Amino acid sequence: MNGRQNTKRRIAIVDNDVLALTALRALIEQQLPQSTVIWTTDDGQTAVDRCLNEPTRPDLLLVDMSMERMSGITVCRRIRTGTPDVKLLAVTSFTVDTYAAAAASAGAQGIVGKADVSKLCQAVETVLDGGTCCSALPAVSSEETGVPPVPFQTAQQAYERLDGGGACSGTGRDSHALSAQETTIMDLCCSGLDFTEIAERLTISPSTVRTHIGHIKTKLGARNLSQAVVRWMTGKGQL
Repeated sequence: MNGRQNTKRRIAIVDNDVLALTALRALIEQQLPQSTVIWTTDDGQTAVDRCLNEPTRPDLLLVDMSMERMSGITVCRRIRTGTPDVKLLAVTSFTVDTYAAAAASAGAQGIVGKADVSKLCQAVETVLDGGTCCSALPAVSSEETGVPPVPFQTAQQAYERLDGGGACSGTGRDSHALSAQETTIMDLCCSGLDFTEIAERLTISPSTVRTHIGHIKTKLGARNLSQAVVRWMTGKGQL
């Protein structure tokens, strides 16, 4: 009996909506009998601490994207920079395009909507098995206004990218590190903001944002913004 229990895959959930937290736990326990929910929390920092502590580390963490005290993106990034041993699946009540690029950048293995039970369960199993989901996202933005999403990576690939000391690790361009302002701009691009929104966020002009983007492309050896984002997020010269 104990041996059988030990074979179950360990899942944890972080969501600051208590009702959603309860519903997700019930869903996992009812629909995925080969998995067990070892803990839930409504606090992002608690989730980070437990995932980085081996005795409380799950195989997979479901991460709500729109939490208040600590965003789901921050939770994913802090866990992924600390360990490749926890798979991360972003969940959201909004359309997946809202957070997909940012989740991929932060080291998640996929994203899925909360409303579709079948897709959510399938995504959990796919990520637990070492795959990624929502890995082929439509390019919905242009060179002038923003950036296209890029594929999700496995936990190990994302860990190596984020733990390598910079987005360009492994590209042969480590000496051309981005400035703090350029890093912020690229993170905001990956979060889905266009140039005007980035300018408003940073209290600078859109033309200044474009100037920074030009410098970023040069430093990353990218022909265009789309390629710069791919290199920033994957640490490689191409998809």
